[in-house]
Amino acid sequence: MMPTGFTTTSYVQRAFPLRYWLFVAYAVGVPTFINFDATNRTHEFGLFNAWSIATMFLTFSTAFLFLAITLLSKVKIVVRKIYFSSWIWGSLLILFLIASICEPHFRTQPNTGTDLYISVYRLGEWVLAFLLLLSIYSREPLESSANLMASLLGRICWAYIAIVWLVLPIAPHLAYSIDPTVSVARLGGILIHPDTLATLAGIACFHALLRLSGVMRVSAFCIAFITNVLTYSRSGAVVLLFALALYVIFFGRGLVRFIGGIVSVLMLGGIILYANRIVDYLARGNGLKNIASLSDRTYVWSDAVEGFKLRPLLGYGFMSGAKNALKEHWKYSHWVPPHTHNELLQALLSGGILAAILVLCLFLNALWCSVRLSRIGPTYRLFLFALVQLTLFAILAPLVTIQFGVTAAAFTISFVAVVDHKKLQDRTAQAKLRNSFREIVDIG
Repeated sequence: MMPTGFTTTSYVQRAFPLRYWLFVAYAVGVPTFINFDATNRTHEFGLFNAWSIATMFLTFSTAFLFLAITLLSKVKIVVRKIYFSSWIWGSLLILFLIASICEPHFRTQPNTGTDLYISVYRLGEWVLAFLLLLSIYSREPLESSANLMASLLGRICWAYIAIVWLVLPIAPHLAYSIDPTVSVARLGGILIHPDTLATLAGIACFHALLRLSGVMRVSAFCIAFITNVLTYSRSGAVVLLFALALYVIFFGRGLVRFIGGIVSVLMLGGIILYANRIVDYLARGNGLKNIASLSDRTYVWSDAVEGFKLRPLLGYGFMSGAKNALKEHWKYSHWVPPHTHNELLQALLSGGILAAILVLCLFLNALWCSVRLSRIGPTYRLFLFALVQLTLFAILAPLVTIQFGVTAAAFTISFVAVVDHKKLQDRTAQAKLRNSFREIVDIG
């Protein structure tokens, strides 16, 4: 496989450019350009503001154009069978929809009537994303479909890195601003949450390693790595270093393994010599308590569990219901959490224990398929390390149980690619086995 990364033009991109770029634009979305209240306690901008209107315009215009080209082409949206655990995704959609309709706050708090519409709208965003992705993936020839998905994954990650760095000299208050919750400046700023940018940069590091070559490979890796560091994201840095260590141990050869060993020794020595400074850096000016509570996430998790105990079977509904449930149990005044900061807890509050089991199955299935495929080549290893980082990211922030966004797009792309290709690989192996058995019978 040629590591052509940025320059590869897929068949779909040439033959169906509108479908292709619609998905890219929809996956990247609209960067945040309004400085919302980080504590989530005030709503001076209201439900309808410049940014929310821009995002809704993108969603509705994308849906309109997609519907138009689908009707005009008179061809099915999905033109070949794709294996992507559709029954799990479909079951989650139904569960979240039922839980949202049955949200208890609708009966006790009349002012939450719009929450149902918001929940349905957010679920609709996911449906549109899947239809767009499957429409382009199913039109790509099977032999190049993995490359298509790898290019898409890299493109949406590099898009946000480029946006942040391009905006930085023009409007630094948007791209590199002080996070009021930790009182330090972080790359990403208002445009994109630094933790999210750190995750995208971590995936971009592996896109550079596995899809590029020569000077471009080194340059792109350095840009992505520096981006990750400047986000001041503790989780993003730890996850990236962990993923790089796995890469060196299981896939590193020759010089890569040698350099990885030297870097590991130097890092270990640095940790021993500068332990106190490292702890101060990780505390981000808020002391050891901030590290121990994972920036107050442990408090959110505790209250989320209390809310789950009251409605373990159905939950409170997608997004809005879960947010309302957290507010009821939240005891602190300095901020109000917008979600549970954990994928499984968000699933428990959104759709109950069955939803959490289904979400867990999604992540385990994706990791299992990516591990089994990783020995084939660099493209599948990119999916593996993307899914490893996204899975660890989901421990601290919801990914598929919240509105569709760029990290959700990265997960969906990787998920569809590895699950579909693993199923096709299994079917090919079974067909070869049957043919071999027939040959033996015929010879006998």
